[in-house]
Amino acid sequence: MDEISIYTYIHSRYRAFDTSGRFSFSIVFVFKTAGSVLDVPYALAHGLLTFHKENPRGAKRWTEMDTSGLNVGKSEATDYIILPSPVGRLKSWRDALTAYQCRIDYADGLATTTLVRGNTSGGNADFTVGQDLPWPPEVKVGLRISVAFQIPDGSHTSDEMENRQVMEVSVMKQGSDAITVQTRGHQRYLIPWGPHQSEDEIDADRTRIIDPELQGPPLASLQVIDLATDALIRGHEQRNICTLTALGADLRPKVGHLVTLKPGVPLVKQYDMKAVVKALADGQYRICLQPKGCSWWAAKMEDVVGEDGRVLKKLCGDRKVPLMIQSKDRFELRLKDGSIDLPI
Repeated sequence: MDEISIYTYIHSRYRAFDTSGRFSFSIVFVFKTAGSVLDVPYALAHGLLTFHKENPRGAKRWTEMDTSGLNVGKSEATDYIILPSPVGRLKSWRDALTAYQCRIDYADGLATTTLVRGNTSGGNADFTVGQDLPWPPEVKVGLRISVAFQIPDGSHTSDEMENRQVMEVSVMKQGSDAITVQTRGHQRYLIPWGPHQSEDEIDADRTRIIDPELQGPPLASLQVIDLATDALIRGHEQRNICTLTALGADLRPKVGHLVTLKPGVPLVKQYDMKAVVKALADGQYRICLQPKGCSWWAAKMEDVVGEDGRVLKKLCGDRKVPLMIQSKDRFELRLKDGSIDLPI
């Protein structure tokens, strides 16, 4: 079926309609996806979507493939998809797009191709088929409030030790082998993309929170929520950094941008809480980590870096699933007259 059935349901928030517009209403569009172009296995088997294999040396770069014998199996597509109403929408249309996802199993026969391209008149999706994408190892990331002891400036006696509250971030490699992780600089790995832009900001070039040389807290790696309003007051800013590089510049990570995580040995970073909550008004807050992706290599640093102090060229590429620095840990605090009370 090359047509899509659309159902409409008129709905009002109130039991009356007013032509003055004071009582809003909305129209919900329901699309029947089974047996349509949105049902990807069905669409491939019936020619609604086409395969085009790359042929860079030929006169015609893209060659359409015969999919009549493709084993796509039984369709498991959702029968219907509901689109939100545009009535009263304040966001840009780019932020209100509905992404429809259809799962494709490797047994469907797609693994026999190397590059697939949809009909260029209606958009296209390019991807390379590989046998096994490098998958990141398991790491345990922790976030907590701790107390650090220090000797005040100018003092040389341990009897005058004072304590300070710190935010402690730890990451520990699970398993039996060491890995090398990139904590700053341009990151290269697979990222999810929506119709117009990346869905997550995990590709930002900002320094990661576990960087060994980082001194102050990387506020872009944190989310701060106001408990009184449940509003996100930090962590929603644009986090990508636009950097200019010279033509032909070597973008391979430098040795100073890397850290090795040994199995069972935690890497711990501590940041002064006064710097973390700087510029926040009095109130109650929840703080958690902003997920960030990192490039990684399943080897120690000496096996990753060449004589020029950069990652070996043969190890650089972007077809790798990122190692995510993320944690379910969080803590809450109360600020009053610049003082931090924990817990609340």
